[in-house]
Amino acid sequence: MTPPDASSEVWLCLSGGNALGAYHAGAYSALHAAGILPKRVAGTSVGAIVAAVIAGNRPEDRLARLDEFWQLAASDVAIANFAHFWDGSKIASSLGTLLHGRPGLFQPSLGLWWRRLSGLSSPSLFERSGMRATLCRLVDFDYLNRGEVRLVVNATDVETGEEQVYNTSQMEVTIDHLMASSAFPVLFPSEPLGDQHMVDGGLAANLPILPLFRDPPACPVKCLAFDLVQANGRVPNTLDNAVHRMQDLLLSNQSKRSMELLKHRASGWPVPITVLHVSYKGEREVGGKMLEFSAASMKLRTDAGKSDAEIAMRWLDEAGLPGSHADHIKEYEFGVTG
Repeated sequence: MTPPDASSEVWLCLSGGNALGAYHAGAYSALHAAGILPKRVAGTSVGAIVAAVIAGNRPEDRLARLDEFWQLAASDVAIANFAHFWDGSKIASSLGTLLHGRPGLFQPSLGLWWRRLSGLSSPSLFERSGMRATLCRLVDFDYLNRGEVRLVVNATDVETGEEQVYNTSQMEVTIDHLMASSAFPVLFPSEPLGDQHMVDGGLAANLPILPLFRDPPACPVKCLAFDLVQANGRVPNTLDNAVHRMQDLLLSNQSKRSMELLKHRASGWPVPITVLHVSYKGEREVGGKMLEFSAASMKLRTDAGKSDAEIAMRWLDEAGLPGSHADHIKEYEFGVTG
């Protein structure tokens, strides 16, 4: 495809969704292969992690680092790898994650279990020293904070409920900020940052489009917002379907409200902003999809991200959108064009 005009910039916005984040890696790999290099990347939770790997590495190293992260995350022994089209196998895979965690990312803490067995309480199921070590290896924080690609991540203050935004153009973003953005309560402990205790940014804004556009851009922007849930779905007929649908409704309505607020915020801005909101359709996913790390599911999500990125690149190239996109891709125009 033809790279976007030099007078405009491509920005990325990546939502949270834990194991579903392999979709983001697939989408970015397709963009990267086509020479699309974003100037800003915003993310929350697993979206913050993927965004930091992108912004925290030289372009030639980004795909290798993303592949390393998702190969570590994927489970090669899950039953879903051998019976992927049986929903029960994927439910078993997600339950296995609850029991054993994912080595190198998060795992049950012996100390936490001893506390429980001795009658003391603990605030989370897992500890994440593995995730901290992995991110310190895969993200060059010196490079991240030099500002070639601006990174924006968010987290939620567990005491006040307020959203906090961390932006490399305004401050130094560290491993602690990434850990905070992805610290989903119950699963993981809160992350201390100064005198605050921070948890997952997705509790405040799972698609951090508003933090990305906190201020008017200096030039026209084409933003690709990749969302790991979608608004459209079926009426549930099983308990697992109901859990699946509940997650999508909660988070997709967040995204919808964020887009409405962005329209209001950008209405007087002097430059055109266009946003392509691309939602992962998640066909054949189960209620525990965000904890389902089977290698087979990871590949399907990665492939779905690549496929949707191909559509997004047609849009960037102003070739239009296919007629079948309406259920999971929407275009928005703000600023002087809105």
